Amino acid sequence: MLLLVWKHSRYYNTPPCLAVIMCEICNDLVEQARRFVTAPEIFAIEPPEAVARLQLALRVCEEFKTTFYEFRGKSVAECPDNPWQIQVNALFARLDSFLERCYNLLNLTQTITQFLKLEKVDVGGNKGEMLTTSTQEVYRRFMALLGKWQAVTYDVLDVNDPDAIKSFDADFFDFMEQIKELEQQLASILTVGLNDAGTVQGAFKLIDSFGALA
Repeated sequence: MLLLVWKHSRYYNTPPCLAVIMCEICNDLVEQARRFVTAPEIFAIEPPEAVARLQLALRVCEEFKTTFYEFRGKSVAECPDNPWQIQVNALFARLDSFLERCYNLLNLTQTITQFLKLEKVDVGGNKGEMLTTSTQEVYRRFMALLGKWQAVTYDVLDVNDPDAIKSFDADFFDFMEQIKELEQQLASILTVGLNDAGTVQGAFKLIDSFGALA
């Protein structure tokens, strides 16, 4: 529709007009995505559902950008005297910030999904009891990290408020650093467990019990 307007209108086929309406559409997409993902519930709902919502929001927003580039190319062919010559960075500034935030939250929720599986891990073998206890300690520490996210008072999907941006960046960095430490502990547990496994079947069972974390 925008290309049709661009081709036939006598008043609205200028870069400033196109820039305004594109920014408005981007803003609407961001707000619709925020209503769909729902920041207050992102750590309250089941992690797989949060992952699915974030993936859908990302897919829609990315497809919108792809479609814009497709029709910008068509404008060169169909309107050679007046193609869409517009600063793309300015158009997608807020949308790109929102996409980056969603990718961070997707990383976070996928990590949560995997670590929650530790609750039911039961390691066998001669050292199974010790390794299971160590795994549960990692799980307990992870739940403490998750509790911090569930207690945040700012909107994790707000990419306009400088204070919210600063708080999220600090919390996300701290979370990922601590996750690295937990992953190192799990690596040690797996190493000991694999060395303790008496059979190939036991080794595969151990790896399978840790799922994608392995």
